[in-house]
Amino acid sequence: METSPERHRNASEQPGLLDEAEMQQFIRFREIADEDTGLLKELADHPAHVFHVLHNYLAGDIKFRKDDAVAMIRRDADFAKADERAERQREVPSRVYELLSAVTEKYDGTTAYALIRALEDVLSRRQAK
Repeated sequence: METSPERHRNASEQPGLLDEAEMQQFIRFREIADEDTGLLKELADHPAHVFHVLHNYLAGDIKFRKDDAVAMIRRDADFAKADERAERQREVPSRVYELLSAVTEKYDGTTAYALIRALEDVLSRRQAK
């Protein structure tokens, strides 16, 4: 599904992305620090299909131990940078991997995966409007 940059930007700029019930539940349940809301907002600047690709990719591979998840995300970030022609690179910018790596390092792989799911759902709903 192709989404124009204008359309996904409008979805992330709608008032209250972090006020959405699903995002509030994620922030509360995962105990996300106030200083990390900037990471959430920056990730939300990407279209929902980025998180759909990551959700499908990570669902079968993610390890719920912090060290494994960090290593996996870093490996994929390196892969994305090294091979500009790679399919995931076209769909998932390396900056998204960097931000998810930061989330995983501070919290854990389960939190990063929950964030991917929350952003996928919230942004998909917003982009459909």
